[in-house]
Amino acid sequence: SVIIKSSFITYNIINFTIPIANGGAGINFFNSSSKVYNSKISNNSPFSNNDDGCFNGGGIRIVNSDLELSNSFVENNEARDGGGIYVTGENSNIIIYSMLNMTNSTINGNHANQGGGGPILVL
Repeated sequence: SVIIKSSFITYNIINFTIPIANGGAGINFFNSSSKVYNSKISNNSPFSNNDDGCFNGGGIRIVNSDLELSNSFVENNEARDGGGIYVTGENSNIIIYSMLNMTNSTINGNHANQGGGGPILVL
């Protein structure tokens, strides 16, 4: 479990030569139950050096996890899918669910090159 309180997570760029991870330049939650509140996640981008461009979840990537996002800003992040927030449950042959519970938060000015527009992509 992770708790992030009154924090700034900004200007992180992940450069992949070989795509061993799939994104979450600001924060990447995997198999966890976490809370982010009174924080700002901005100007993050998971880029790749191959033909795929950039990966998923520029600001926040949530995989097989539950996240409570409260009184926070997710702004000006960029990714291939889910520029602001990318939420998915992924495992080879098992359906696993992820959940995002968001209150009093702002998602603004994010950009996705392919899917999910700028704010949130849920798969």
